[in-house]
Amino acid sequence: LGNHILENFIRPTDNWMTDERITSFSRETVILNAGEPPTVNSIQLVEPFNTVAMNGLVHYVETSPVVPECVGRSILVALQENPKYERLTNLIDIADLSDVVANTRPLTFFAPTNEAFENAPDAITDYLI
Repeated sequence: LGNHILENFIRPTDNWMTDERITSFSRETVILNAGEPPTVNSIQLVEPFNTVAMNGLVHYVETSPVVPECVGRSILVALQENPKYERLTNLIDIADLSDVVANTRPLTFFAPTNEAFENAPDAITDYLI
């Protein structure tokens, strides 16, 4: 739910700019627009726009304003969709780790780019294979 939380008081009446980008509590980008009615990630706010609470403001929306792009995707699919990780996904296949990277939960994955492999000594890539 951290992608639904913004730090500080942020009100549509604070002169939001068109496509103003703010980082959420979970470090995802939220796009604000001050139009009539104001929107968050293209989802309209529902009146009352600024409900004051003792520790902040609540803005009501009818649907989730932020859907993380990773929903429904495994780490492996996310890597395969980005050409910057082609060499890594090839190595994952060679190492017979596709099932692990696709299905193990929870998993934190530090993914080197193709450029990282190009800059690494050949011995490291040979070791990984």
